[in-house]
Amino acid sequence: MPSGIAVEARDGMAGAMSAAGRLADQAIVLAPAREAFTSGLHAVSIVGATFVILFAVIGMVVPRKRSRPEPEPAACTPEVTAA
Repeated sequence: MPSGIAVEARDGMAGAMSAAGRLADQAIVLAPAREAFTSGLHAVSIVGATFVILFAVIGMVVPRKRSRPEPEPAACTPEVTAA
């Protein structure tokens, strides 16, 4: 494989597809590129799910310390109803 094609194939999926278009046997470039993309996608999704779970647990465990304002006492005025 020419070195220029190898460098282009390492540049991502678009580069790998472009490099594969110039080769007779495209599977040499596309199969490893697809495998690398899939592995990277799995790793990122696992890390993302871990952070979501971590922050959900932190949100449930850490108590909220808010000062609530004292409720104002209701006025003791009797209601007048018309009969």
